Amino acid sequence: MQITSKLVAALISLLPLGLFADTLPPLLPALYNAKDVADDDVLNIRAGPDAESEIIGTLPHDATGVEVVDSSAEGRWAMVSRGDFAGWVSLRFLQAMPLRTGATGLPVKLRCFGTEPFWSIRFREDTLSFRTPETEAQYEMLDVSPALTHVDLRETGALLSWIVEGRTVTARILPGMCSDGMSDAAYALHYVDDLMPNAGCCSIAGR
Repeated sequence: MQITSKLVAALISLLPLGLFADTLPPLLPALYNAKDVADDDVLNIRAGPDAESEIIGTLPHDATGVEVVDSSAEGRWAMVSRGDFAGWVSLRFLQAMPLRTGATGLPVKLRCFGTEPFWSIRFREDTLSFRTPETEAQYEMLDVSPALTHVDLRETGALLSWIVEGRTVTARILPGMCSDGMSDAAYALHYVDDLMPNAGCCSIAGR
C-alpha cells in the first residue's frame, strides 16, 4: 500500500506533541536540579530561549533547587529566576525535583514579599512570620483553603487568614507572572492581602 505525503502529515498531526519536544509540567513555578553538566563546566543562563542569545549568567554544574517560572512555547527552554534577574536555560540540562509541602499544604520554602514599604512573609507549619525592616511578628494561621492536600497552590491559588490585633486578615496567593518592580527578576505567583493592604510576589525557593 502506498502512503502519500499528505496522509503521513495528517497522521503526524494526531501524535502527542510530547513525542517531539521536552515539555515542562503544566504547573509552575517548579524546582529543578542541574543534570548532565560536566564537573568543570557551568550551565549558561541566556537572555532568550535559544542557544544564540547572550549569556547573562550561569548556574553551577551541581545546582539544586533552581526555580523555574516559565517555559518557551515549544517546551525546550525554561525561564529561571536568579537574584535580581531572570533568564533562559536549556531544559535538557534540568531535572524536576519533588515540591515539598508542610502541614498546611504550602511549599516549605514559600516566601512572599513586596516593596514600598518592604515586607516579607515566611510560612512555618501552621504559623507565619510577617517581617518589615522595623518589626517581625508571628501569627497562627486560622485557615488555608482550598484543602491544599488535594489541590495544588500553583493551579488554584490559596486563601489564607490570621488575626492581627483582633482583626482578621485575609490574603490570597494566586498563580500568574509577577514582577517585584525593582529588578529584572520574575516570579510565577503573586500575593495580595487586606492588612495594609500588601501586594507582591511569591517564591517557592525561599528567596
